[in-house]
Amino acid sequence: MNIPENDPLFLRFLDPWYSEADRKRKNWDATRPDMLTISGYVGASPDDLQILVLEGQNESKARIERMLAACRSDWPTYLNLSGGIGIDLDWIDAFDAYYDRKKVSEIIDKSDPTDFSNDYLILVCEFGAALGHVLQRMEPRLNWVYDWPYWESSLVDTQTGTIIPTFHWAVKKFSDYGIDDGFAAKLEMCVSVLNENHRG
Repeated sequence: MNIPENDPLFLRFLDPWYSEADRKRKNWDATRPDMLTISGYVGASPDDLQILVLEGQNESKARIERMLAACRSDWPTYLNLSGGIGIDLDWIDAFDAYYDRKKVSEIIDKSDPTDFSNDYLILVCEFGAALGHVLQRMEPRLNWVYDWPYWESSLVDTQTGTIIPTFHWAVKKFSDYGIDDGFAAKLEMCVSVLNENHRG
């Protein structure tokens, strides 16, 4: 079953919610690479990398935390989850398996891009928040650098200068580009690459 690629979906469902100032601040057209390295970030304090003033940081953090709360509340109602340790790789794997091509196609078809609460946007934001949460648990030296809209927030490893935009990973999951990637394994590979770069 054919579903669209990630960039057209980003432009359809996420881009309309940027202000003109937010859109001008971006230096990409749609989805970002899975991992970016900026040499100037190496050795920096996470606080110094924050893009937003404190009030904006707190707002983005609160939005991400609300998405995590939605995962904890909603996912167990339709995914086969066991144990009580919370969002982990098993949760990521179960979510990934549940949203196959058929379900993703149905979500795209029924979602209204003009409605901020459409299912496509909500699921992308839930998954992006969950990916970030699990990745940070796997590698605690990662820190959030908050941006606006909140799905532009990324995890940053200041020891290697690596930026990981997990919400953009989530757009790729809900597209032809990344539907078959296997995101639990992708998280494990990401941590492996971070640690190899840190040792190197």
